[in-house]
Amino acid sequence: MSESSKDILLSIGLIVIGAVALVTIMTTTGERRISGAEVMTFATMPAIYSGFLIALSGLYLFGAVRRFRLTERQNSAESSTKTENEPSTGPTLRTIALRTVATLVALLAYTLLLEFVHFWILTTAFLALMFLIFGQRSPLRVGLVSICGGTAFYALFILALDLPI
Repeated sequence: MSESSKDILLSIGLIVIGAVALVTIMTTTGERRISGAEVMTFATMPAIYSGFLIALSGLYLFGAVRRFRLTERQNSAESSTKTENEPSTGPTLRTIALRTVATLVALLAYTLLLEFVHFWILTTAFLALMFLIFGQRSPLRVGLVSICGGTAFYALFILALDLPI
């Protein structure tokens, strides 16, 4: 089974898990309000997380299907020109380990600094750092996506949900 096929199955599984969680959350939770947050119930954040899981898994599925189609086209174009001993182009285990540790350290720093630094600034910087850790080097892309992501998270959590962050 190819990597693209595995990615497609994983994303479909995550979409199903998110949908089941969303239905379960919305049908089994009462209307108990959280003190200090009049617009939120105890089901609000899990429902939002389930929605995010479904949306991000949908994006992942779209990319996996696109890669699968591209791979199929390339395989049909080059039927027998490939050699058996081609080196792998994916990240090494050392790179994966370093990225994992860097992500955990960045997440810990983000959580600890959230009390002292404004949410939008810290979230934008965190997103930019994550893009750099995972290999995105275009300053324009890193800047645009980080600023848009920080703004979207600010709009969602501070303005729309009125969370006291």
